[in-house]
Amino acid sequence: MTRARIYKLLPVFVALLLTLLFQNCSNDVSFKAKDLSAPSVAPTNDSIVGDSGDNDDGLIGDNFPGNNPDPVIVDGPPSDDEPGDDGGDRPNDDICADGQIFTSGQCVCAGGSDWSESQQACVSCSSNQNFDNISGQCVDRCNVDQVWNKSQNQCQNRCSDPYAWNGTQCVVRDPVCNVYREITSQPFVVPPRSEEGVCYYFKISDAIASASSNPTRERRNDVKARDHEGGWQDATRVAPPRIMGKRELIFRLQGQVGERKVVLASDTGGTKSIKVDNFALVELYAGTETKYWAAGTSDAKYRIDNNTLGISVLNALTGNWDHIVDNFTSTASGGTATVEAVEFTPIVPVETDVTLRGSALDCGGAEHSSDVYLVFK
Repeated sequence: MTRARIYKLLPVFVALLLTLLFQNCSNDVSFKAKDLSAPSVAPTNDSIVGDSGDNDDGLIGDNFPGNNPDPVIVDGPPSDDEPGDDGGDRPNDDICADGQIFTSGQCVCAGGSDWSESQQACVSCSSNQNFDNISGQCVDRCNVDQVWNKSQNQCQNRCSDPYAWNGTQCVVRDPVCNVYREITSQPFVVPPRSEEGVCYYFKISDAIASASSNPTRERRNDVKARDHEGGWQDATRVAPPRIMGKRELIFRLQGQVGERKVVLASDTGGTKSIKVDNFALVELYAGTETKYWAAGTSDAKYRIDNNTLGISVLNALTGNWDHIVDNFTSTASGGTATVEAVEFTPIVPVETDVTLRGSALDCGGAEHSSDVYLVFK
């Protein structure tokens, strides 16, 4: 190419170079302007607790710094699967672990579950298991007479000696009697229980076969009951009942309250039911206090007044019939009643002289009684 030709094309090259330079500068300015401009998508509405907006609205759960100071309570990581997690929707919402709730200033497992340190989670045990704090595992439930103590992390007896759990409450534990000794003299001191397992019994009444009432039997003139001689259905007929058996024991019970069981039964072991036609009566005198108990057929009770059926005992001090035996258990409407072995432990005081009188009584017509024993187990 000749020099004249080059000079002729030089203006074209210069114009092309200037065009390219101008385009590069325009692109660079446009890029910077776009980078500094407002976003193409508007920020999330920041008035909702737990949102992810650009500005800080002072509400719990805001995850971004903004114009206002962050709240004093700072939410933790997601935890309880409630709306707004990654921020939470109420104070302290996210400071507890899964399955926990924040109450009384601390995190606790909900729904009766327990916190396992080893698993770092709330653990729910089945109905036949308890939670072991040490192992962090569910363990077999305690025996029926025990209860799980969470603070001590072990099973413990529901009742302390001499009581045992009967399924609903603590009752005097049925003691083991290795030897039974008859009480043949009185006043009698019943000693505390010992490792030898010595128990005592006192016979109140001998068994009487079922038969027509014996008209020659002595009557208890200090007791009123219904008279069956003229017809057992007439509750207004009253007469002293005949005595099939009666004995009195003066004793003092040593040891702790409830240490020994005091039982009325038809055997020396204090377990078998009493049979009686018509009723058994127990009177207990301790100091100035008197208590009565009776059980048998409901037709033994006479009409004391318009609203009361029962039996009554003469008040020896006043001469009045004001001792109404309202603690009368009817186990049959008539005939021979079967009365389960009865425990008197709750009403027998310890370290006190007690007089107990027991009677098997017949209202007439027919008589029947099993052996009757007072047993100290």
